[in-house]
Amino acid sequence: DALGRIAAVVVGAYEREDDWPEKVRAAVTGLLAFVEHEPAVGTFVFVGALRAGPKVLARRMEAVEQVMSAFEDGIDEAGGVDETEVNECSPLTAEGAVNGVVGILHTRILEGSTSLLGELLNPLTAMIVAGYLGRAAAANELSRPAPDLPRSPEMLWMLGAAGASNGAGALNGAGAPGGL
Repeated sequence: DALGRIAAVVVGAYEREDDWPEKVRAAVTGLLAFVEHEPAVGTFVFVGALRAGPKVLARRMEAVEQVMSAFEDGIDEAGGVDETEVNECSPLTAEGAVNGVVGILHTRILEGSTSLLGELLNPLTAMIVAGYLGRAAAANELSRPAPDLPRSPEMLWMLGAAGASNGAGALNGAGAPGGL
């Protein structure tokens, strides 16, 4: 399914990294690269799915909840940069971060700006880490050079390959290059 294809790339990229902020950055990179490379799939997932019926909406909600859970688990495992600050997060931090990314992508797709999504890498990553690690971590993400996003299906598959080989395929129904 379309959501599973995106999830394979995002989860695989996330799992390839060890440090939590790098996990987030890798996941955002994979997401943006996928939507840039396959704008029709991105349009369906981030715009059309809202009108696609209860089964598709339920699957979309499930995917959002899985991403929120991964963020929470990842930050718990990492312990954060400042344990006190991480412990003071709102229980809505993950939900706000994930839905913020979803909403921004929804808007960019409606505007027809999918060829410029790479410009969102640093701001989106900063937005996510700020809620957990504070303003200094967000400023660090904003100041990083933004790499070029992967452009080919092979590069997208490589981003997601860790997820497919580590069991993410069971999570999202994808797991072979032919699925992309």
